[in-house]
Amino acid sequence: MQPARGTTTLGRAVAARAGVPHFETDDYLWAPTEPPYQQLRPPDERVHLLERDLDAGSGWTLSGSLAGWGDVLIPRFNLVVLVLTPTETRLARLRDRELRRFGAEALSPGGAMYQQHLDFLAWAARHDEGDESVRSLRLHRGWIAGLSCRTATVDGSRSSAGLVEEVLRLARD
Repeated sequence: MQPARGTTTLGRAVAARAGVPHFETDDYLWAPTEPPYQQLRPPDERVHLLERDLDAGSGWTLSGSLAGWGDVLIPRFNLVVLVLTPTETRLARLRDRELRRFGAEALSPGGAMYQQHLDFLAWAARHDEGDESVRSLRLHRGWIAGLSCRTATVDGSRSSAGLVEEVLRLARD
């Protein structure tokens, strides 16, 4: 079984097994642009759009981070799972994802997204050491520590199937 690719892959798989919709915070954080991920939506718009989608059903899975902009949604959470993946594994997965999303031509030297790609990878590499002022492991650990719902940490280097089963078990317990 292929290792999980990240929180979105895990969230989609858990939602599919549970028969509920899956939502990804980046779809709310970023305004649609071409290329994507260029313009942040205003926080109130993000929350409104996500609330609308969460209200459409009785169950759902949300992946990604809403720390710093979506705290009003915290009372809706039953379980929050932090996926910890070794930095090199996480960066390799991000490189693969970016290549699939944007193509080799856009990410190669001289390509339309080359510098943006390098900047993104450098930003992602700082995740484990960053302080609470940036989207970082420290920020997420602090955010999770303040939650009143159940929380868990899982090893993101494990197989997709193993992680899905673990999260589903945690959700049932």
